[in-house]
Amino acid sequence: MIFLPKKLILILVLTFNSMFYANIVFSQDLKSILSQEGKDNSEVWKKERLNYYLDNQSVVTNKPESFFYSGNDKLRLGLYKEAIDDYKKAIKDSEKIVEVISTLEKDYSNTDVFMNLSQCFTQLDNYDSAIYYCERAIEEDKYYEDAYMQKAYILLNQNKSKQALIFLDEAENIFPESKKLYYEKGNIYLSLGKVSKAKKYIRKSIKIDPDFEEARLLLVNIHILTYNLEGAMRELRRSIKNAKNPQASLFFRAYIYLIQNKLSKAYNDLNKAYIIDTTNYTIGYGLSLLSFYYENYDFANKLYRESWNGLNKSDSVISPELEIEDFEYGYFINEVNKDGYEKEQKLLNEVMYNDVHGNQKEITNILDNFLKENPDSQFAKRLELVNEDFKPYQMLVILENNVSFNFEDDLPSVKYFSTNTSYVNLVDELLEEDSSQISFYWRKCENELIKSNYDTTLYFATRAIEIDSTFFISYKLRGFAELYKSDYEKSIADFKYIADNSRSPENCVYRGLALSYYKSGEYRNSIKCNMEILDRDPNSWDYYNTGLAYEKLNVYDTALLCYDEAIKMKSRKRDFYKSEARVYMSMGDTLKAIGVLKQGYDQSSKFILLVDIADLLLEIKDYEEALIYYEKTKKIDKNYTYGVLGVANCKRLLGANKEAIKYYDIAIEQLPEHAFSYYGKALVYYSSGDYRAAMEWALEAEKLNDQYAEAFDVIAKSAFKLSRYNVSYAYGVKAVKADPGNLKYLLQLGEYTLMRGSYEDAANLYAQIFEKYKFEEYISDYLKAKERLRKMSDLNIKTENIKKVIVEFF
Repeated sequence: MIFLPKKLILILVLTFNSMFYANIVFSQDLKSILSQEGKDNSEVWKKERLNYYLDNQSVVTNKPESFFYSGNDKLRLGLYKEAIDDYKKAIKDSEKIVEVISTLEKDYSNTDVFMNLSQCFTQLDNYDSAIYYCERAIEEDKYYEDAYMQKAYILLNQNKSKQALIFLDEAENIFPESKKLYYEKGNIYLSLGKVSKAKKYIRKSIKIDPDFEEARLLLVNIHILTYNLEGAMRELRRSIKNAKNPQASLFFRAYIYLIQNKLSKAYNDLNKAYIIDTTNYTIGYGLSLLSFYYENYDFANKLYRESWNGLNKSDSVISPELEIEDFEYGYFINEVNKDGYEKEQKLLNEVMYNDVHGNQKEITNILDNFLKENPDSQFAKRLELVNEDFKPYQMLVILENNVSFNFEDDLPSVKYFSTNTSYVNLVDELLEEDSSQISFYWRKCENELIKSNYDTTLYFATRAIEIDSTFFISYKLRGFAELYKSDYEKSIADFKYIADNSRSPENCVYRGLALSYYKSGEYRNSIKCNMEILDRDPNSWDYYNTGLAYEKLNVYDTALLCYDEAIKMKSRKRDFYKSEARVYMSMGDTLKAIGVLKQGYDQSSKFILLVDIADLLLEIKDYEEALIYYEKTKKIDKNYTYGVLGVANCKRLLGANKEAIKYYDIAIEQLPEHAFSYYGKALVYYSSGDYRAAMEWALEAEKLNDQYAEAFDVIAKSAFKLSRYNVSYAYGVKAVKADPGNLKYLLQLGEYTLMRGSYEDAANLYAQIFEKYKFEEYISDYLKAKERLRKMSDLNIKTENIKKVIVEFF
């Protein structure tokens, strides 16, 4: 037996998962694996007899039943629109039985027609019509169980898991012993990630019918998901022994053998499954990979080509859901089989063989040597682009998996992704050689997006859409570029196009759409998009983002529930605790806010959460407690300047001026370019009455920040105390210009203007202030200003003018 390298196991298992296992074996149904049901010889002959009968018996061709059977034929062939036309003609006005037809097949009823119509509309993604005909079938026959199951399945197909569960709960009153109902409920709970509930209902289903193969295989799924391989094997032994066509069970067992490093057993099981069903592309794809390993190249190539086309094509149309790598695989397996491509076929076989063996360096050598001998081979260059060691990055992993809406300034940068220069150059070279290949535009878009060249990304994504407007990836790439450009209306349109037209939109599409809505202020629509993800496969950020949207709508209770879920899933994220604390602050519950931050620190020991706790305590004026936490940060890292400044601020606010000065000096020494340290020191001197020193240190702050309104305010007030009214007026003007909406600065500027002896200018300024800021809305600010004017008058400074201002305006 060939020894199987550890890396090969990983590659094979991951390949199984990424190409079809996650999408088909763990899907909401097992129809792809069980596609051979009901296709034995007697059924085929029965169908042929019926077709012959209908073709040759003109007496019945205009009867409803003839349309029903011709509709069935078209349904089998995938001609859904044509089948719908026939089925609509097959709806009976009465329940009259046509004897001649029933001798060939059991006579049908309107419920059968309605169900088949529903199935056709489901295939066409017209879910509203599909549900309508389910409901028509139920109206016709309240106890028609399949109609209930079909409606639940359609709701599940629409990602409406919760509605499907509610509907089945109601149906359980009608069908208390329905194996199908319990199976569907188990299926839905599994899709929601509620494994224990899924297991409970699947076991109920099997208890009612021990030979219910689909239910048993779903239980196998659950065992594999929970890594109970022994339990999975136990169920599979029974299925393989009793099932009429056990290809699905053999496929599952092959997968388990792969996990257990039993490659030959996996190969044997896949071979057996393939013999049972040679048309099953899922099984064929798995067998092709192992055939490459065992160097059975011709067979592997045949299976690889057939299975890829089968999995990714419908009616000769490539699936619009394909990602770049899938699209490229299609190019390889179809292009390589053209006449004159014998060298490329050999190259693909060598690359595949080394891929399943985990020999990435050997692949690089093979491709390098081939390109030296065949420098113009576009096939080899494209194959190099998908080489594992050559890929430069994971595309937009942040936005696709862990995107947070809570950006203080803008969206997170993707610049830190490293780009492989050789990769970038090769993409440019291929695009220059052949500008008709859509996948080259996609790769170019990736490169430009990662370099934050959003306009260039938009250009190439739009060109890709012009070449072929059916592929969703073009819209996704353009949508992310528009999102990063803050062009939310356009990004909404592109992401919504995918969400509305894709059979199963990726979570990242809903995340992009939700973020676009959120950034444009459409919080309810953002929540709707997040709910789609929460019903499917959410991560902690999805709950967090939903909470942020609810918080924006002031729906605090729901926001808190969402933040709690996020914390349960990932208890070490600072943002989750900080946002929850922010909500409690908005609700006026400061103690709970502080408690949440302390809980976050206990869970994660994150240094920065100590700072959050200290900042919040400082905000609520609990200076002594805040000082304790700032000092904790200083002990952990004495060079953390923000912690030093926190200590300095608390000391200043507690009146310990000498100690405050000491810590401001430490901060200045550690980070001399930080203006706040100089400003803080100026505040200490101002509060202690040393106005010259206050002006001196505030001027130092101004040197570092020429728009520092608070520093200008200290200079203006200090100059005023020193009777340097022209200076106070000049800096009062600078403070207002730096912070034009600050009423306190405007009122002080009025005082400085009065002290310069210009009553007319002061009166004009006060008139403008009172016109813009209504007295009744800003009573506190105006009363403080009036008190300052009264004190100035008591000092016999410009008393007459001050009294006139008070009388006229206050």
